[in-house]
Amino acid sequence: MLWVLWLAACQSSLPEASPPTPPEIVEKATPQLESPPNTTTAAPVLSDDTQSFEIVESEVREENTLTIWHPWEGEIAAALLGAIGSFQEEFPQVSIEVNFIPSRELRQRFEAVSIDGILPTILIGPTEWGTEFFESGLIQDLSGFYDTEDFTGIPLGILGSVNYKDSLIGLPVIYKEGVVIFRNSTIIEEVPVTFEELVIMAQDAAHGGIVGAYLDCGFLYSGGHLAGLGGRLIDDTGAPRFNEKQGIEWLNLLIRFKEAGPLAFNSDDDLEYFKRGSAGLIIDGTWNIESIVDSIGEEHLAVDPWPESLSGFFRTESMFLTASIGNEQASAGKEFMQYLLSREIQAELGGNEITGPVPVMRLTGDIHPIKTQMQEAFDGGTALPVLPQMEVYWDVMNEAIASVLDGTAAPEEALDRAEAEINSLLAGFQGESGN
Repeated sequence: MLWVLWLAACQSSLPEASPPTPPEIVEKATPQLESPPNTTTAAPVLSDDTQSFEIVESEVREENTLTIWHPWEGEIAAALLGAIGSFQEEFPQVSIEVNFIPSRELRQRFEAVSIDGILPTILIGPTEWGTEFFESGLIQDLSGFYDTEDFTGIPLGILGSVNYKDSLIGLPVIYKEGVVIFRNSTIIEEVPVTFEELVIMAQDAAHGGIVGAYLDCGFLYSGGHLAGLGGRLIDDTGAPRFNEKQGIEWLNLLIRFKEAGPLAFNSDDDLEYFKRGSAGLIIDGTWNIESIVDSIGEEHLAVDPWPESLSGFFRTESMFLTASIGNEQASAGKEFMQYLLSREIQAELGGNEITGPVPVMRLTGDIHPIKTQMQEAFDGGTALPVLPQMEVYWDVMNEAIASVLDGTAAPEEALDRAEAEINSLLAGFQGESGN
């Protein structure tokens, strides 16, 4: 359910009362890669039907056979199959079967086969599935498999999304998407390092029909700033932690956004201004980058690092090692998962196009320059909380922000009210889930 709420792209301007409920994710909001052309290479064309690509080694033992389920299509799927081929050259005793399952079916099918205890060795899917699968005993704790030095080149902060109850429940393999600052370099040439600089640059750039900045204060687009100020939204149990000093600073920061220019609230007004070349800075999702490039040109677009005190949510996809496998499979699975995090394979997964997944490993010069900028932005971002309890936060936090921006509540009052409402909703949520 959490991933359904992620792309909350509500079509409204700053509300007079309460903001609309974030709708379910719309497939077209995230650009889809086309399937690769039919070739004579080992990588097959992927379709909606499950495909298998087997690497067979004679005399291989059954416990060294790996099964991988994934939802990837197009170039990244071809890159995965290529990685399997090169992995087998290094580990010829391992047989691998990889199955493509459309993202809309992947979780349902994984949970269905778990009833009979017949799980794939490795599941690749949204990181936010991990906590529930771990609680259900479907995936393993990887803490005993890896050391910090195994992840050289990968920001350690990204591992926070897979650290749960002192366990490493998965390994992030790609950034799926995230909230970033887009800058039109013809309107604002310099990169703002602080919020104060952002305001000054935006004010200086405003003239005629140009606005220096058009910032969205909806919770999807502004919730990450709480982490930028050193605060926390939610703890490991799902309980709210925003009603502290940093939470008040966060809402006061959002009040100041109007100093930089007009405000949006879960709307596309800012995006349309930017695409027309009428805004210097916006806070929006990387899922819109294709339409932005088509509108203003790649040469005029920059994705900036987050200025001090600002941050944005991002989502990753992770690799999970399932629980119903033997020691030999676990060892081989661990080697393959680490192999996908090698520099060479990460570059292949990222591809050379501006759209599509972004590698979790920093690869300056090996991927598209805009993706390198995204990596730096995500390094300063904050992982979208992956607990299922997050679903009760969206409406309440949007309402709290709106009440502060329209002046009907002070930050302290808005946070007190939001905390009480979320605690009440969590009591019902835990009752329904049987916790």
